[in-house]
Amino acid sequence: SPREAVGAAEASWYLERGMDSIPATSPHAVTIPGAISGVIDVPGDEDVFRFAAKKNDKLVFRIESRSLGMPLDSVITLFDSTGKKITENDDSARNVFDARLAYTIRT
Repeated sequence: SPREAVGAAEASWYLERGMDSIPATSPHAVTIPGAISGVIDVPGDEDVFRFAAKKNDKLVFRIESRSLGMPLDSVITLFDSTGKKITENDDSARNVFDARLAYTIRT
């Protein structure tokens, strides 16, 4: 099953500093497994990241905002290397506004 938690020694970390929305046209490269800590400064702020994965990799993406008392209603969208949307999650469960997305790479 996918690992949702990784030890600090195993994971890479990226700090998104806010007020620097990362557009889809120039996503920031991150290493997985890893964690990204960031800030949504204004409505519509989006941050886009890219990473390397291979067939059969089991990935879990999780936003922690409402669970930490923040008002964000997050969305996670996964695109392939050509920009085609693969899958998306808005709310992980009814009345749970932190997005969570589990996906196994197929190609």
